[in-house]
Amino acid sequence: MKKPLVGITCHNKLNEEDWFKGYEINYLGVSETQSIIKAGGVPLMLPQTNNEAIIDAYLENIDGLVVIGGEDVNPAYYHEDVSSLSGPINDVRDEFEALLIKSAVNKKIPLFLICRGLQFFNVLYQGSLWQDLKLIPHNKLNIPHQGWNLSYKNIHRLNVVDKDSYFYNIIKNDYLYVNSLHHQTINKLSPLLKIVAQSDDGVIEVVESNIQDHFIIGFQYHPEISSYYYHDDNTRLFDYFINYLKEIA
Repeated sequence: MKKPLVGITCHNKLNEEDWFKGYEINYLGVSETQSIIKAGGVPLMLPQTNNEAIIDAYLENIDGLVVIGGEDVNPAYYHEDVSSLSGPINDVRDEFEALLIKSAVNKKIPLFLICRGLQFFNVLYQGSLWQDLKLIPHNKLNIPHQGWNLSYKNIHRLNVVDKDSYFYNIIKNDYLYVNSLHHQTINKLSPLLKIVAQSDDGVIEVVESNIQDHFIIGFQYHPEISSYYYHDDNTRLFDYFINYLKEIA
């Protein structure tokens, strides 16, 4: 059976090291690509472009799409000004991923959304974000969500609230301990999505599609890091995604 080809969005920046300092690069973390490879898929990095013909060609050739984490989404997409608590914004990346996600939805390409990927999908379809967790009213539980060192540890619990979901059927448990690397989160949920799991302080951690016949699953945490470094329950999420792509091929 042919291995599914999985498109993965990527980061871009000016290189600050060695002989190529100042050279603009596209890049991915090893955990994103290796999680796909270990599950039996073939990862394909999708460089940023605003050329819609190129984006259409990307989507014509891939079986599924992973939209990864990264910088904050420009709050103009959900009609807010930039807060003093917002982080770096990458307008080039925003433009590309807006075109890519909307086209993928129109074509019903299966989607696996991670952190920023979930947040951006949400705001493209009538949702909004808290620009920082500190802005959430009555958020009194002391659960750590932010900090790079936290991404390598499963530090807080998420609770499944929808047992009629792919996620529950994959992990087969009412809760899961997960890593955390974010300071923004969903405020208003897009009508195209449903809540599947939340942390103890109410942060939306897992969502799935409300669109008939369109597989979409999204994570506020980083399952690719847990899958790659710990080979834990999150590995099964990638296994399921790749097997699903094989079944519909």
